[in-house]
Amino acid sequence: MASARGYYHASCFKCSKCSFLLDSNSANSGQGGDIFCNGCFQKVRQGRPDLGQVFGKSHVDTTSIAAGYDEDGCPRCGGKVFEAEKRSAKSGNYHQKCFTCLDCHRILDSFTACNGPDGDIFCKSCYNKHYHVTELRVAESDKAMDTSIIKPEDGCQGCPRCGGKVFHAEEVNVKGRSFHAKCCTCK
Repeated sequence: MASARGYYHASCFKCSKCSFLLDSNSANSGQGGDIFCNGCFQKVRQGRPDLGQVFGKSHVDTTSIAAGYDEDGCPRCGGKVFEAEKRSAKSGNYHQKCFTCLDCHRILDSFTACNGPDGDIFCKSCYNKHYHVTELRVAESDKAMDTSIIKPEDGCQGCPRCGGKVFHAEEVNVKGRSFHAKCCTCK
């Protein structure tokens, strides 16, 4: 991350006053090159227009301009996306204003945006809440991943315990015989 004072590691890019981690949407440059979050910047600024934001906001609402007939519009609002405000994701080009998490509406940048499987964008924490694989989800979907019901191909020997086809990713070899990992237990 960069500011007027120099370059920072993402974990070191913090507000000079409250130590809040910053991103490109919340970083403001103060006097002497200090960086501040939006809240602290407003408190420090207190009527000093000479202290400007590092990343200024557009005063024209371009989301209301319709995309052309042969153009793909913003996936959120359908409006025309101009080059100066374009934020790209797998699902298309967004306005800077529309490039927000679907759940918590946090403004995203290229480092914090995650593409969801249905074409929506999320912040990292909301994405993990919805789509991250956990032990609980694997246990819930155990029936969908039951490989013991798949019979081995002709000439191949299946799992000695359940008779199902043993795939390489779940194979456990015991005394020259291939078991499913879940079938390889003592009785």
